[in-house]
Amino acid sequence: MTRRLSSVSIVATTALFVAAIGASTPASSGPATLCTYNDTVGLVTVEIPAGDTVTVVRDLEFIEANNQRCMDGATEATVDNTEVINIVGGAGAQHAVVSLTAGRFEPG
Repeated sequence: MTRRLSSVSIVATTALFVAAIGASTPASSGPATLCTYNDTVGLVTVEIPAGDTVTVVRDLEFIEANNQRCMDGATEATVDNTEVINIVGGAGAQHAVVSLTAGRFEPG
């Protein structure tokens, strides 16, 4: 069965993307952005450390954050098996960008 991102999920998630959290701070040299995938429920979670920026993109059918594929063990998150992309931040300021330059986050 093919899963599709619902327009409600896209709208709710987009609201998280458009706003930076807190005041602007320089990028940290701390932990890297963590992108995970839960294949059971079709959920991509992107965790942004304080002071960092993340760019979420579609690379062919795969979903990536800062050029790293989102994974659940050996299963890669794709536009076919993902229902929701959730971006969360730690303390301090973060910035999230969702790039649609390679296409929308839905199957062809």
